[in-house]
Amino acid sequence: DWSSSALLWWLGLDVVLVAGVWLTEKPMQLDYGRFRAISLLYAFVLLGVLLQAAYAWWQQPSWQWAMFTVGMLAFVASDLILSHSYFGKRPEKPWMISGNYACYFGAQCLVAWSLAASAWEPIRDDRNGACIVIIWYWILWSAIASGVFSSSSVNRPQFTR
Repeated sequence: DWSSSALLWWLGLDVVLVAGVWLTEKPMQLDYGRFRAISLLYAFVLLGVLLQAAYAWWQQPSWQWAMFTVGMLAFVASDLILSHSYFGKRPEKPWMISGNYACYFGAQCLVAWSLAASAWEPIRDDRNGACIVIIWYWILWSAIASGVFSSSSVNRPQFTR
């Protein structure tokens, strides 16, 4: 049930998590510099999709929602690693590159499989409105991610703080 109280809880928890991202910047030895605002917006969308997926899984238990939620957790893990690569004050370690690729491409596969499976096998009755909301957040999240954090493994852009 996507009631207004559930939406308020989701929004409140999302804001608390984004505040946590902001407050842990210094303890994690990160410096977002001029990318702080867009990084926090990105965190809001990413964590919002994760929270909605988890809520949908709780409301409509299915292997598709489970796969989507685990995929979103893998995206969060990938971005935690990536934030240290781009904004960290310490040098990048070799495991960060392979860890980021494993989490990122694993997440892509899990999310794609869950969406494809949902298209062929509807989750349950006609309550697929939640899936549509999550897909639109996914599109917005992807647009933000590709515009801000796009890079090549050969020629990664250097951010100035």
